[in-house]
Amino acid sequence: MAAPMRLPDAAILVVEALTNDEILDAADILYRRNEVLRMQEKEREGATPHSPVRVKNYVEEIVPLYSQEEFKTHFRMHTETFYEASVTCREENCGN
Repeated sequence: MAAPMRLPDAAILVVEALTNDEILDAADILYRRNEVLRMQEKEREGATPHSPVRVKNYVEEIVPLYSQEEFKTHFRMHTETFYEASVTCREENCGN
């Protein structure tokens, strides 16, 4: 009969077995990644919201310079469709 294993020796064997376990390695990676994401979320909560850059008179000065293709790319409609919708909206007071 083999001599009983001492507790420190058994602990070393368990630690070695767990250290080489791919599933536990993956779990550790996921846990650490989750902690990083939590820290980033806390940082974002404390940050001030980003305000978008605005160009003065963009609609009045820049949009009319768009070609038909550029206008459709940006607004997903033809200029004629947009102007018809804006006239209808003005007549029906859509903004109020």
